[in-house]
Amino acid sequence: MKFTEYFFITAMVLLLTNYPVQAQQSKTDSLSLQTAIQKALTNQPSLDQVEADIKSAKSQVDQAKTGYYPKVEAEGSYNYVKPVSALDFNGTSFQVMPNNNYDAHVTARQLIYDFGKTKENIALARSKTLTAEQRREVVKWTISYYTAQTFYSILYLDQSMNVVDEQLKTLDEDLTIAQKRLKNGSATNYDVLSIKVRIGEGKNRKLDLQNQKKKLESTLRKLFGWDPGRTVNVKGSLDLRNEENISDLTQIYGKRPDYKVLQQKKKELKQAYKLRSLSDMPSLSAGVMGGFKNGYQPDIKEILGNYSVGIQLKVPIFNAHITRYQKQEVQANINALNAQSRKLQRNIQEQVEQAKTDVETGKQKLKTASLQIQQAKEQLRLAKIRYKNGVITNTDLLAAETALTKARFQKVTTTYNILLSQYDLKKAIGERIWASN
Repeated sequence: MKFTEYFFITAMVLLLTNYPVQAQQSKTDSLSLQTAIQKALTNQPSLDQVEADIKSAKSQVDQAKTGYYPKVEAEGSYNYVKPVSALDFNGTSFQVMPNNNYDAHVTARQLIYDFGKTKENIALARSKTLTAEQRREVVKWTISYYTAQTFYSILYLDQSMNVVDEQLKTLDEDLTIAQKRLKNGSATNYDVLSIKVRIGEGKNRKLDLQNQKKKLESTLRKLFGWDPGRTVNVKGSLDLRNEENISDLTQIYGKRPDYKVLQQKKKELKQAYKLRSLSDMPSLSAGVMGGFKNGYQPDIKEILGNYSVGIQLKVPIFNAHITRYQKQEVQANINALNAQSRKLQRNIQEQVEQAKTDVETGKQKLKTASLQIQQAKEQLRLAKIRYKNGVITNTDLLAAETALTKARFQKVTTTYNILLSQYDLKKAIGERIWASN
């Protein structure tokens, strides 16, 4: 699987994102690969969204910690009650409670012990924060490798256009010679026309390459958040990278950001399972209340200060098996993650093997391509001698020049494919190219 295919879906999502435009930027910046990656990771909406998720997760940690703090609230009320209870004594009626009832108080409650539920709730919130931070690495991983693929695709198009330029230069020289021979009567109009057709074909090919390059430059501007009118100046070469040392796939799993997310999510679910297990545990808390109210004998209308202190014990008895079902749900999610992890391990193994095979196959092709260029150069040298001596026709000479151009294209394309395969391998083993020096 080539780099382009692997990142196609993710790339489409990234390109459809609205990127902010950076103002007052130089029009002539030269971009190395690392510079391009860092610019792609700067002011990146996808990363901004993940950062917001991380802040949200951290706020959940703070919220969970409030379980240890006292809860204080003030309350005031007024109630008019009629009729009210009354007692008769020697013909005189006494009200037991007033018609106008006033009550204002402050209540403070403090958790004393809840069998670790608050502690586990905090641990779960922290686990969610770690999961969000791992997702940030996945986003960086995806954007960085997509930027690298775009970067080297532009360099590939540049080198392809250089091959076309060499071909056009040679064809221009052939056209000049053919036109002179036409005047001398040693060439025909067909010879001149054949060369002009080849020149037109070469120019059309270059136009296609230029169009592809413009599209890729537009992609980089999108990634960087640049103004559409800004010039993209990519600097680099299609130099092959050093071979990756892969000794143990189990170590590779731990380097892959997407695999780390699954493992952290599993820890988060295990923490949630532990918290669900404590749902049926009792809790002990203390409370104190103080305020003012009326309704006290002997003067039920007088508003007096009052307070109360107490301890509260809550013991769940029956909750319709909610805890059991919640634990079953969490366990099912853990089992699903285990299966997903095993599937990803197999995918990683396949990606590594395919990338290594592509690299080795490409290197063998590169050797052949180099030999083909040598052969085509020698063939062209001999063709020019024979053409000058009148042994072969103009068509034979053009065929030899076309063979050399084809061989050069083959070498550039093979080198490009090897480079992409090498980055496929880097990605497969989880290398953090965005953090490279």
